[in-house]
Amino acid sequence: MEQPPFFVDPKFPHYVCKLKKSLYGLKQSPRIWLLKLHTYLESIAFKRLQAEPNLYIRKEGKTFILLGVYVDDLPIASNSISAMRKTISQLKMKFPVKDLGPMEFCLGIKVTRNRMESTLTLSQKKLVEDILKKLDMADCKPIQTPMTVPCKLSSNDSPQTIMDEKIMASLPYRQILGSARYLVSCT
Repeated sequence: MEQPPFFVDPKFPHYVCKLKKSLYGLKQSPRIWLLKLHTYLESIAFKRLQAEPNLYIRKEGKTFILLGVYVDDLPIASNSISAMRKTISQLKMKFPVKDLGPMEFCLGIKVTRNRMESTLTLSQKKLVEDILKKLDMADCKPIQTPMTVPCKLSSNDSPQTIMDEKIMASLPYRQILGSARYLVSCT
């Protein structure tokens, strides 16, 4: 980090500062936070999954605790409420934690739990509706296959005139694809 303006040491103007603590807003801050969290989770017997590095698991006999990491949100799932409470209290000892109770929404995914039937349902209906509204497609008609299966595109399907190119450029094609990929990869 460069010396802050008006605090430059006149004897050593080319020296840089060494940060002893991460500052909010620096490029390195998320990485430093994740390393700190990772170190602490390992110290309380959590193991990071290789296939999903943002998911940690701790097993205690037949009890398991799953802890997800999304920046500073840590959704927790367990087959034991007491194990979950213990984990939350361990996290509270190290970090300022706000327990938001049972998860209802996470990253645009609605979580519905039915304890009587032992089911957990994930839905992205609201996110789909929001995307359709944003793309001005809220009144479109849904069909099973939006494009014929043996469809083969050719150069005749590309814009032929300058006006066609302007119309194509105005379509939010990247937004549609990005939104669709996000929906498909989440649930």
